[in-house]
Amino acid sequence: MISEKADSDFASSGIFLEEPDPIKCFKQLLQEEISSGNFLLVHTDLNLLDLDFLTKYADLFRWHFKDSQRSLLTSTISNSQYEFSYWNRIHEYFKVDQLKQAIQELHDNKQCRPISTWSPNEDLLASGIIPCLMTLQFSKVEDQLNLTVVFRSRDIIRRMIPNWNALKILQQQTADTLKLRMGSLYDVSLKWFYKDLDLVKLSEIL
Repeated sequence: MISEKADSDFASSGIFLEEPDPIKCFKQLLQEEISSGNFLLVHTDLNLLDLDFLTKYADLFRWHFKDSQRSLLTSTISNSQYEFSYWNRIHEYFKVDQLKQAIQELHDNKQCRPISTWSPNEDLLASGIIPCLMTLQFSKVEDQLNLTVVFRSRDIIRRMIPNWNALKILQQQTADTLKLRMGSLYDVSLKWFYKDLDLVKLSEIL
């Protein structure tokens, strides 16, 4: 279900999308025929990611699909001009393993402090690659582990599905560590867009 806030000034740019099936969410957003916006909130369940769709998507956008998983789950960087490691920002860059700290907090609390990838000292004036994924926060609801993420900016055709694939792995691994079931994803994009040519390319599997 897609809904827009009643306030007319906000409704022109803010989209709220709630649908358990991530691929249905993705398709509904593209059916809106709006190629950019200033706020997008998606509430979905990555447990329901369709493997067949992921396989077809990966055939069309192979580099982006692999890169999102590499960036979130490994420290590997082959070409710093085009590649970035969220893993490094989460585990090493700030001299603290933020994910380890979050897991420790969640043993005794319903919510952990946010995990940040954003470094004002380096990123505000940087001319190269800077983080699009800015924060992650886990929370417990009964026996489930939910995840909230905030993206500064995102190409939703080239990155949303790859991001979800990688985030599913991270969320599942964290839930397993805490002996919880994997719950919902709350996905925020402060700015989002896509290219019309990419939509044409994607249309063959929609």
